[in-house]
Amino acid sequence: MDEFDNEIRKIFKKDIKLSDEFNSSVRKTVANLPDKKFKIPVFKTLATGFACLVFSAGIVFAKDISQRIYDFYGLGKGVETAMNEGYIAENESEYTNSTQKETFSNEDTGIVIEDTETKVKVQDIVMDDFNLSATIVVDLSNKILEQIPAKDIWEMRFPDLIVSDEEGNVLFGIDQDALKNFFGGEINEEKVCNSGLNNFIKERGTSPVQAVYNMYVEYSNHYPKSKKLNFKFTEIAISNSDETVYGDEEITVKGNWEVNVDLPEKFYNRESITYHQVDESSSKHKVRSFAIYNTGAVVELSLKSRILKDRTREIAELIRKGNPDTAIEGYMLTKVYKSEAFQKLSEERRKLYDKEVYITNSNGDKFELTMGPIPNGGGSIDENGIYNTNCAFDLTSKDATDELTLHVTYLGEETEIKLEKDSMQ
Repeated sequence: MDEFDNEIRKIFKKDIKLSDEFNSSVRKTVANLPDKKFKIPVFKTLATGFACLVFSAGIVFAKDISQRIYDFYGLGKGVETAMNEGYIAENESEYTNSTQKETFSNEDTGIVIEDTETKVKVQDIVMDDFNLSATIVVDLSNKILEQIPAKDIWEMRFPDLIVSDEEGNVLFGIDQDALKNFFGGEINEEKVCNSGLNNFIKERGTSPVQAVYNMYVEYSNHYPKSKKLNFKFTEIAISNSDETVYGDEEITVKGNWEVNVDLPEKFYNRESITYHQVDESSSKHKVRSFAIYNTGAVVELSLKSRILKDRTREIAELIRKGNPDTAIEGYMLTKVYKSEAFQKLSEERRKLYDKEVYITNSNGDKFELTMGPIPNGGGSIDENGIYNTNCAFDLTSKDATDELTLHVTYLGEETEIKLEKDSMQ
């Protein structure tokens, strides 16, 4: 048991008189945890929740995380630039039919149709170290379109989709049963990329339906340099309103579709251009790594911040003042979170995560943070008061110059960090 555990136990055991209702709520909360194989002390569970929400030195704030869609595909301006420069595989392949009998079912109407002859193909692929975008084109048969016209298709997804390569790497897959089936039993986690997803229909109301799948890994990870991709799924889930998107879709088409794609050399022979900080001793901020790719630039940055104090006793004081005698959820929502002291602490923390960063090249061109699906610009402050953050910018290899400047405004101070291209490139 560490010092943190001891401190919290003292607070809850000696300083606060807890009601039976409060204790009952805690027991129920722990009993209903989704995975009961892990036994976590109640007091540490509560304290960890408080720390993760606001008070932890490793907290991640979302203010810098980009969500705005910059271009049609939603991958960011850097990817858009690369696509316009030809960094895309149109892959106009033939349609593929299901290898087993298909079934269309609508739970709302009870209609079931067999042998629907639904065909699929994959086109417009973009792949780099962090992004894998593909358009899955679904040609629904007239039998299905009679039941759900193209104008009524709000969204389309493939719940058990597995995207793999020639080396057995799974670049995308979230369905556990599909993953187990792919590996023939136990899932090999080392071969699975932890991919996120942003998906949408390219043009609603048209047939065939073009479902854009933007898959991605965070900037601390990389996709392999795959030469071939395999797209495999057995279910197409169709939403006919915004209320059923990612919910219980009532319309499904079941079959077994598989599409193989050969990737162009520019994808698997992709390279990066690396840079280094010119004079580290002259700046309190340090560039841990800097690389420019076909679709953007990624920097690992350490900013001199402030050491965060241990807020354990301050949390305890907030709880003492409230003398909790209600269920934990209600108490935290109505008492602690709304208290002036809590709001003050939150604001102090938030300011430590505010920053402005951008890049200029030797031509004077300015490049901002990438606006795409991948979380960008967040970070955490360590026990030494160093704010470690990863940032991606719209600067691509097309606009890379031998010298760059990283502009940082942090805690009211503006800093210019000079960068030079590494030799032997």
